[in-house]
Amino acid sequence: MRTRTAWLAMLLMTGVALAPTALHAQTPTGEGTAPFEVPVYQLNPYTARGQIGSPTNDYDVPRADPAYPLPLFHDRPETGGFFLAAEAMFWRQSNPLRHQLIAVRGLVDNDGSIHQAIPPGTVFNTIGGLTTNPSGPGLITNLPGTRETIITSQTATYFPNGVLASLQTVFGFIFTPGQQIAQPQGQSHPGGFIGTARPALFADDAGGPSSYTPGYTVTAGYRFREGFTAELSWTHLTHVKYSGGATLIPQGGQLGPILEDSFLYSPVYNFPTAFAGPSQKLALGNPLAAYGIWNGATEMVTKFDQRYDEWNIGTRVPMIETDCWRCYGFAGLRHVWMWERFKWRTVAYDFQGLADATDAVDYSNIVSNAMYGGYVGCGNECYLGHGFSVSLDTKAALLIDFVREIARYERGDRATGSKRSRREYSIVPELDAQLNLNWYPIEGVELRLGYDAKNFFNTIASPNPVSFNYLGLDPVWEHKAYRLVDGFRAGISLTF
Repeated sequence: MRTRTAWLAMLLMTGVALAPTALHAQTPTGEGTAPFEVPVYQLNPYTARGQIGSPTNDYDVPRADPAYPLPLFHDRPETGGFFLAAEAMFWRQSNPLRHQLIAVRGLVDNDGSIHQAIPPGTVFNTIGGLTTNPSGPGLITNLPGTRETIITSQTATYFPNGVLASLQTVFGFIFTPGQQIAQPQGQSHPGGFIGTARPALFADDAGGPSSYTPGYTVTAGYRFREGFTAELSWTHLTHVKYSGGATLIPQGGQLGPILEDSFLYSPVYNFPTAFAGPSQKLALGNPLAAYGIWNGATEMVTKFDQRYDEWNIGTRVPMIETDCWRCYGFAGLRHVWMWERFKWRTVAYDFQGLADATDAVDYSNIVSNAMYGGYVGCGNECYLGHGFSVSLDTKAALLIDFVREIARYERGDRATGSKRSRREYSIVPELDAQLNLNWYPIEGVELRLGYDAKNFFNTIASPNPVSFNYLGLDPVWEHKAYRLVDGFRAGISLTF
């Protein structure tokens, strides 16, 4: 009898000693226990899916109390399972456009008939300071720094030194062909420019400031019994657009006495007669005196579009783990697609305000960076308590960039145009980091809020996108040293 009583006492003491251990193994996350000593439902599905302390700890985990009516998790988490994650993105991209001058205010009098038709005594704007002779033959009066020409029957006007040189510097070639010295009233002035030539449109008018655009990331994967995971993810940003433009009304509404600054001029050359534009843009001069859709235009609009997509297939491997900290590694394949298009539309109306598709022309410059390669990385997560943790993931990738570049002029009715296309290749290193705040409210569910910064080096862009040579399109496509894609994300992960 004493022997039986002694054995029962020993069994009771053993049961009491083992009870805390069994209870601790079944304790939910964050209630005063180390989060990484418990089964997988308490671990981070984003950064350490399946990283239990040991795959041999086959705990018999009961359902939560109370039980939630969700098809999540199971009683044997150490055996692995599927997981899904969805995130809302709010990212922005670097805008590569620079301050390229596209158009100025005014027009070119190609045959001189517009000058010839201007009534004597009219005061109007033209390029730079001018020397005029308003008093009569043989008397030259210097008016330095002015922008006025006084037309009389005896006036001889010329452009001062440096005016055409400065315009040549701005556009890269002679701004207006023809004579620098005007003829007296009553004679033609071919090639003369009428207007202040004030800058009206730059490429980076469609350059921002850069704005955040919404998007999403979807992830699917599987956690294996051995502790590592395999996953596939896709990130997509919605189409972001920037715009700029110029019309017949300049800033301040100063059009000039003969409305010369209501016109826009861009030095496109080598274009065929199909782009001549309206025959009579002004009520003055001969038909086609302001020849070309870009000469004496009424509207110019620019747009810049950006798109971004990213695909990843990879694995996460547990490396080091303690009671409140763990480290894990990344490896996988990556594809990133960045697509950019600069578009410039010009419309020339006749003097009655009418235009059709043959009086409009579209210019576009498209750069498509399609990058393929692999990545490696490392992540760390630290438990904060009460179901919260903070994690930092860093990755490095080496990508091969397959670049497609297209520049095109096309008339509004798409009947004719000019195009240049080419392909080139580039090596693009990438560094990215992700800082996250994680919360595990119930088993099988994780919520996350984070910030991403992706840094791409040596991609291709066209900061000065416009080529003015219609038949010899030669925009500069150059290697961009640095490009940033960054923003915020918030999402949910479900483990089944």
